[in-house]
Amino acid sequence: MLALLFSILISPATFASPAFPYSTRTRSYSGWNSTIQGDVTGLGMGGATVAIPSSISAAQINPAGFAMVTASVSAQILSNTIDDRHIQSSENRYDTNQWGLSVNPPPWGLGILYYSPTTENGNYQSPTTGKDIDAAVSVREVRFAVAHAFLDHQLSLGLSLGVAKAIRQLGQYNYNSIAIDSEFGALYLMPHHFILGASYIPQNTMNASGDVYAQNDMPGFNQAIITPAQVSAGVAWQPNRFFKTGFSLTYISSTVNTALLSDQNKIVGAISVIEPRLGANYVFAEFKNIKIEYAIGTYFEPSRITGDSNRMHGTMGLEIEPWFMNVGLGFDVADDYKNVLMSISLDIVRAARAFELIPKDPVSPYHGYFPPIFTVKAEGLPQGMTEGEHNNTPPISLENVEKIISDVPEKIREKMSPSQPPKGSK
Repeated sequence: MLALLFSILISPATFASPAFPYSTRTRSYSGWNSTIQGDVTGLGMGGATVAIPSSISAAQINPAGFAMVTASVSAQILSNTIDDRHIQSSENRYDTNQWGLSVNPPPWGLGILYYSPTTENGNYQSPTTGKDIDAAVSVREVRFAVAHAFLDHQLSLGLSLGVAKAIRQLGQYNYNSIAIDSEFGALYLMPHHFILGASYIPQNTMNASGDVYAQNDMPGFNQAIITPAQVSAGVAWQPNRFFKTGFSLTYISSTVNTALLSDQNKIVGAISVIEPRLGANYVFAEFKNIKIEYAIGTYFEPSRITGDSNRMHGTMGLEIEPWFMNVGLGFDVADDYKNVLMSISLDIVRAARAFELIPKDPVSPYHGYFPPIFTVKAEGLPQGMTEGEHNNTPPISLENVEKIISDVPEKIREKMSPSQPPKGSK
């Protein structure tokens, strides 16, 4: 008896895979959820960045940001880990990934970004064959964005065009399809650095590829993936480079006949909903070689899943930037939901500036703690939102950017070459 008990205690626990509660798939999949995908600041602000899309990830919701509020040169590589029990069990957490590069030579803004907006996955038992099979449904996108400022930089209009790849995997079977998507955005700069923002993302349907009933493990598995139309509007205020705050409302349209991967009886998007978001970010310490900032926010998520309750989210983010490194931690928590972002990364742009591969940022750092929040000042803000104001930061023209790029190989060669003694020296 003791030997039996001992063997049970030391044996690894095994759990049977849940069975699909349906034998044939007849509904499409949803290609969108409320997960905030972005950097520590965007996550900490609760995604309230429609009117202040000041990073590559934030400009994902409004491409007009590339010509007004993003930095002159930016690069990002990010990954979030999501636990959303309204979508799938906690054993099946999923990751979202994102990278991007942008340049902002006024009055233009250009960007390229990759992201994975949604994923559902898990190990299930086939209702027809009884086999355990890995199943996953996801979307991957590559977008190219262009923005231009008008009316003496008071108005910025942006457009992004992307290639969306729908991925449906069931065991050894993969069903992929491609669709083109688009996004439109606008920003309007008002006095004292108040900004109005709006964006529109049309509905996109990534159709099934081939025969939807081609295999036996789950007939009909290869259904379309549908992302809803989204209309967003917001207001933001960024008086100086130390503080910004934003509020936004996003309308998410209904999608016809879409349901969860795990249970197609749980309809997704039967009704249209509106999501409010609110957040703020404060740089409370900035010295020559280090900056520390904190973000806090909240948003209300009306459930788009039949039978699930609405959720109020709380968000926060803390980021430390020593020299050209970024160390950050961000959270988005709610009932049965946790989105965690931990980042330790190299800032490519700041590293290139530190090693004098590209010109250094001429902004003088604030030497101290708790800089003023409400003082309206152009110093250190993007040129696109400070046109006509006194600003010690010179604008970077399109010719400057071209020269910077063309000079990089030569500067790298100079750094890698051994220094030569002056002529005439022994």
